[in-house]
Amino acid sequence: MSALTRLAKTVLVSVAVALATVVATRALLLPDSTCTVTQSVADSVKLELAYDRVRDILGCEGVRVSGQDWGEIRQDIYHWRGDAWPFGRFEAVFYNRVLHQTRKLWFNLNVTLPATERAR
Repeated sequence: MSALTRLAKTVLVSVAVALATVVATRALLLPDSTCTVTQSVADSVKLELAYDRVRDILGCEGVRVSGQDWGEIRQDIYHWRGDAWPFGRFEAVFYNRVLHQTRKLWFNLNVTLPATERAR
């Protein structure tokens, strides 16, 4: 087996392992919201909106990931799936069902392969 063939096989195995890792990470870390939120829609969400209004803007219920109750104050944290690949998540923190904090986690990965002589 030539060195070039071994290198090609090593590269293919490495790419397959990386892809499997990305898929597993997405499954573990992304919320199971029923919609996918774009960055522009997430940017349109303003502080001090009620949860119902935020849900309507984003298009679906968020996944409640945390909640605390301090007597008259209730904190709830919700996640929505973002449209980025491999990872996008919109997080919203509500106090007494009113939005007080947001966080966007967007990571886009684009892979472009060079054109071969045949494709030209």
